[in-house]
Amino acid sequence: MKSKKSVRRSSFDILESESDIEKTEINNLNNSSKINPCYIKIILINTSIFLFLIFLIIFLKTPQENNNTDKRNYKDYNITLENNETKDYIHIDKDYKRIIPNDEEYTYIPIVTTNDIHGNFFPQEEEFIYNNKKIKYNIGGLEYISKYISILKEEFGNDGILYLDSGDFFFPAYSPKYFDGNLIIDFFNLVGLNASTLGNHEFLWKRKYIEEKMKLFNFPILINNIIDKQGKNSEIFGKNHKNSEIFEVKLKNGEKIKIGVIGLVLNLNVDKKFYDIGMKHSWNNISFKDYDYNLEKESNNLRKKGASAIIILSHVGINCSNIEETLKLKMYNKTMTQTKCEINSPIIKLINSTNAKKNIFDVVIAGDMHNNAHIWINNIPIVSTKGKGKSLNIIYLPFRKIENKYHLINEEIKIEGPLPSCEKIFLKKLNCEQIKDEEDFIESGKLVNYFWHGKKIERDNLIFPLYEKYFSQYENLKKNFSFYFTGFNDTIHVNKLNEDNSLIEKLFLDAIKNITNADFSIVHKLMFHQKVSPGGITYDNFIKIIPYSGSLCTVNVTGNEILNIIQRVQIGKNSYHPTSGLKQYIKINSEEKKEVINVEIYDKENKVNKIDKNRIYKMATNDIILSEDSFDDFSQKDILNIIRYKLNNNMVDCSNEDLNQILYEYFKEKKIINLNEIDKKERIVFLK
Repeated sequence: MKSKKSVRRSSFDILESESDIEKTEINNLNNSSKINPCYIKIILINTSIFLFLIFLIIFLKTPQENNNTDKRNYKDYNITLENNETKDYIHIDKDYKRIIPNDEEYTYIPIVTTNDIHGNFFPQEEEFIYNNKKIKYNIGGLEYISKYISILKEEFGNDGILYLDSGDFFFPAYSPKYFDGNLIIDFFNLVGLNASTLGNHEFLWKRKYIEEKMKLFNFPILINNIIDKQGKNSEIFGKNHKNSEIFEVKLKNGEKIKIGVIGLVLNLNVDKKFYDIGMKHSWNNISFKDYDYNLEKESNNLRKKGASAIIILSHVGINCSNIEETLKLKMYNKTMTQTKCEINSPIIKLINSTNAKKNIFDVVIAGDMHNNAHIWINNIPIVSTKGKGKSLNIIYLPFRKIENKYHLINEEIKIEGPLPSCEKIFLKKLNCEQIKDEEDFIESGKLVNYFWHGKKIERDNLIFPLYEKYFSQYENLKKNFSFYFTGFNDTIHVNKLNEDNSLIEKLFLDAIKNITNADFSIVHKLMFHQKVSPGGITYDNFIKIIPYSGSLCTVNVTGNEILNIIQRVQIGKNSYHPTSGLKQYIKINSEEKKEVINVEIYDKENKVNKIDKNRIYKMATNDIILSEDSFDDFSQKDILNIIRYKLNNNMVDCSNEDLNQILYEYFKEKKIINLNEIDKKERIVFLK
């Protein structure tokens, strides 16, 4: 019988191989009376030895993996082979020693860490065109993070691990928009999150909203570097807000080890220059402090209460640029620390300036910059992930019992990660990152299921009820059309840097101007996120275009202030920011040098007029422009001074509802929006 061989279809198909072991039949020798039975026995033994030697030679020279037409060496891909069949899974921790609760030297406590989830509970659907075929796959999904936690709890005990998240857990992803953030809260409460801190995106929401949501948490929010006008720095946001917390982790033998955790938020007065929108968000009585504020005191208090280790849980970032290195899945120790991380990152500054001398803390969990990090600075391990629910890290803290007390052995701390949190991973890369181009697609390998600690990573049973509760609602918002975009044939790409505004950007800015009855409107170009195709638009489609738009705001500005703002923001690296109601003349001297020559304004009859420097005009925008300098075209000193004055004098009027919700209702009422009908008047005139 001929053996069946595998057929390679595409790198995303499961490789299938079937082999039938050829059966060799040995004919019964005629038991002739002429032949001595002893001779027959000798012949049979020699024949068996000869056949066995031939089989052994063939076996040693021919790899078993190559019993199919696909000549790749599967050993290099960590693939498991059984009975000459290629399996559609891999064991991702096969090549390094797994950490167990107790070995000959240490007792370990695993710390599961996530950051910058941004509401991405459900997997993100991705697609790629290869050989004119559409290939779809999912990346991320919190139900897979839950699976890792469940596996660890089986091994170390339900109270034998800690799960810590470093903020930006709500927004701007699409799922919490639909469920008012409750989906993420339900997830954290269900899996048993021990603590989190707040990210900068949480501070872009109304304080009252965040405080109400914090009441639903079954875990504390830890922030040490923030004070109010009375000088308090704990329970500012209610009983769930603390500077730090001690967690008792229960070992297999019933004993407990105390772990202290101190929370840090970004210093938004320095690192992102946060500015409150008057009294609207009620953050104006909050002051952000340096990261070392009361840090030594807080650490000493935790040590006195018996903490054997101190963890900094921070939404403070670290920037590591070596992509190939940071995406490698390993068990790291301090001798394998990654390189190419910016020494000026705020958290590294904190370690070098504060902790190096006084040994205040032992571990740092970072966030904000969406970087995979596993680095040691001055004997302090730092971890973070790229976020969005696509991966996690695990820090294994080793303890040794000396004189009836457990002591942390810093030199032996291990980091496992970044562990992929997905249904399937790419065989060669061992992650589920988004495919960038055809070359990346070919090099990634096929998608396979995977095992960790001998258990398949799949949707955690614990999450089934939660997933089912919300997913049907989510699916409806993805399927039902709310209105239609017509008047164009090809997909419109938004947010193209250094290009004139797209029809979608112009449409939205006209709508903002019309809704507010303003003289002109302007928003940041990076507010727009996703390309737009003609046809039916669902709620899901629409929210993805401008996922975190902020509130719709109006403010009165003088003609001189208009000129001041436009002359600076439209020459920045993110230019050109979309507007409605203005005509801007921009001279391009070189790729990097631009100059706004003149700005004019349209009146209600669509006639262009010179801007009167002393006249008051009504500007429509969103509060994100007015609140955070990550939009650095808008963070120049002259512009900030204008904005700060108006904020401090309560001259900014903002909506209670999000801008994207206001625009959604505006377009939904119109039902059909023809982009051919967009006002054709010039907005940006380029001069040579």
